Amino acid sequence: DPLGRLQRTNMFVTTTTFGSTQRAEGAARLVRGVHDRVSGTAPDGRPYRATDPRLLLWVHVGLTDSMLVAAQHYHRRPVDADGYVAEMAVIGEAVGVVDPPRSEAALAEVLDGFRADVGGEHARDVAGFLQRPSGALPPAAMPAYLVLARAATDLLPPWAHPVLGTPDRVPALRRLDSLACTSLLRTLHVVLGPRSASVEAAYA
Repeated sequence: DPLGRLQRTNMFVTTTTFGSTQRAEGAARLVRGVHDRVSGTAPDGRPYRATDPRLLLWVHVGLTDSMLVAAQHYHRRPVDADGYVAEMAVIGEAVGVVDPPRSEAALAEVLDGFRADVGGEHARDVAGFLQRPSGALPPAAMPAYLVLARAATDLLPPWAHPVLGTPDRVPALRRLDSLACTSLLRTLHVVLGPRSASVEAAYA
């Protein structure tokens, strides 16, 4: 259920970002409880647990960097990168991450340390599915999803494309993708209304 998992991750991010302290702490407890039950054996025979400190750190820095890069590219106002990374560190610690990075520079350094671990057949399969999740979404939702997927792919670092098998589009196409995504995000902003009203309704 990859899209279901993505939706649950989105709810966690939304809750810890816009929810009350009580709701954020509850979301963190829920995630820790799920992680305690997840374990298995990788295809190469390695045992794994969701509570593994390095796996937790990878998920944390991947999510933090992705959100930061997207905000830097699409937010209308300047983004306090160091402040965001520091705030995300608090959330990371709440779900069990040990010593998460607390600045943009530290985040980049930690991410660079994972480059040798990224890739493989399964990673390429996931990247391919996320670019075009055939049959997983209603047909009416696909055009908007594909706009977001192209824009997200364009924000990947150059080294990731050959590793994940994602297209490294030429600058002209990336600009078109960015314009399409900006237009879509502005439309969603109009449809959903001001953030304060949306958040207040979500947590009423």
